[in-house]
Amino acid sequence: MIFLKKPLQRSFWLSLTLSALFIVNSTNIAFAQSAFDDPISAAEEAMQNSGKSGGGLIAVNDPTDAGSITTGSTAQVVVLFRNEGIKPVDFQDLSLYPSSNISANVQNNACNNEPLTAGAECAVILSVRGVSAGDFRLSMLAKHSGLKRLVSGTVTGTVIAGEESEKVGQAVDIEMVPSVVEFGSISSSRPVIKSVSLRNVSTKKLNINDISINSFDQAGFTLNHNCGDSLDEGEGCLATITWAPLVEGPVSGFLVVSHSGKTKVSNSALSGTYSAAQPSTANVFPNAIPNKGLLISDITQFDFGSIASPSALTATLVNSGDGVLTLKQLFLSEGSNNLSIAPTGCAKNGVLKPTEACALTLKWSPQSPLGLVDNVQIIHDGARGVFVMPVSGTSTVEAPSAAENTSAGTSSELEVSQEDSNEDDSDEVNDAALDAIINEQLSNDSGLAAITPNVVAAPTFSKTSVLEGYRISSLSNNKATINGNEGSKLIQNGQKTRIGGVIWDIDIKDNTIKFTSGKSKATLYFDTNFNVQNNESILEQEQTETEDESSESQ
Repeated sequence: MIFLKKPLQRSFWLSLTLSALFIVNSTNIAFAQSAFDDPISAAEEAMQNSGKSGGGLIAVNDPTDAGSITTGSTAQVVVLFRNEGIKPVDFQDLSLYPSSNISANVQNNACNNEPLTAGAECAVILSVRGVSAGDFRLSMLAKHSGLKRLVSGTVTGTVIAGEESEKVGQAVDIEMVPSVVEFGSISSSRPVIKSVSLRNVSTKKLNINDISINSFDQAGFTLNHNCGDSLDEGEGCLATITWAPLVEGPVSGFLVVSHSGKTKVSNSALSGTYSAAQPSTANVFPNAIPNKGLLISDITQFDFGSIASPSALTATLVNSGDGVLTLKQLFLSEGSNNLSIAPTGCAKNGVLKPTEACALTLKWSPQSPLGLVDNVQIIHDGARGVFVMPVSGTSTVEAPSAAENTSAGTSSELEVSQEDSNEDDSDEVNDAALDAIINEQLSNDSGLAAITPNVVAAPTFSKTSVLEGYRISSLSNNKATINGNEGSKLIQNGQKTRIGGVIWDIDIKDNTIKFTSGKSKATLYFDTNFNVQNNESILEQEQTETEDESSESQ
């Protein structure tokens, strides 16, 4: 045993104590930190257990200051979130809880696009609309895949009153988008349709009293909507405005919504201008219409050219639409000049299926030098409903001379009938005087030459004499062409015609033309087999046969 002095003893024990403490501390540090442990995991665990981080996801610059917003206006506010952890975090859901004097919705949420990696930030863009004046607070609550599962954020600001809201105490109750409906300038009378979205942006349920258009009667606006009797907070509906222009020039009006909110009424302005387009010439063939037949042809008109003998032309009519087409009527506008539609091929009540066709044939037999101007009309139940094809041609048939009109082989006969009349003697010869002249001619052959001038001068007094020498060159049901001393004339049934200075009433029927002027009557026959020498002998022969028939009857 070693004995030391007291001062030395105290120094010894103090040194021994310090050495033991050093050995103990060194041993504790070595065993507290294992070489196989992850120091970062421990730091992460400490951070996640922190109340500040929210389990790895935090709101940056919380609360976010939105500044001042005018009533009725909308501000876009950006809120940032950051992942403070070391593992990716999924941003799963976001809910908004606004104050009563604002309305808010998520404009864009970039945090939902992909997992947020460690240290990365993402943005949520909010649309905040000021409803009434005052301070506001908007709370946000988001779900995520971090340890705490929830993170919150706050947006604060102030709603200031605008000029209009100072008058009514609130900017709007029903938001109408767009606030101005512009139909623009149009030149077609076809209807134009626009829509207006209505949404309750107030903080309570609103009753919809009425939705109407305020404009003058000829504006052409009509309204249709799916809005009910009320709209809950944030609820919307759609109004559709149809504009069918009725008058030219600018038009205007308002879509007016009457409701139970503080402002009582909301509106959108309506405007447009109608300038009618100048009409253009219609195309030969119309545009196709769905489920309708479309009648077209391989030619647009019938042109016979210059001919002297009978001829025929054929057109192919095709249904190029996608519906069945029925031919209701086929006819010629004039129906004269020996022009006709062949009975075969296209016919009345004929039916053409899509891509089917039929043949339309016209026949023309020219009998006079007159030209052919007509058209064939086809009435159907397809697009436009009517198809018109012009018909033209030139006849090279030579006109007969005056000598041919009175020579053998003429095609017409003139029958004259004169009755007693009280007309002036300058127009007709008295029957008794005419009989005396005829008897004197028959009893004195030598005086024939002297009396003949009196007979020849008879046309001066007889109306029917002006028709002598005329023959029928062409004849139809209601029209005819006659040739005579004054050339060729076209006459129509039931109309008055001036011939030789005399006005005649015309009656065409049964291959005859009857001329009537007062008590004077004459009939012109159409007979290709009739042969006479001249019209004077016809008159005389008919009068003799009439006298013979009278004597036999006696």
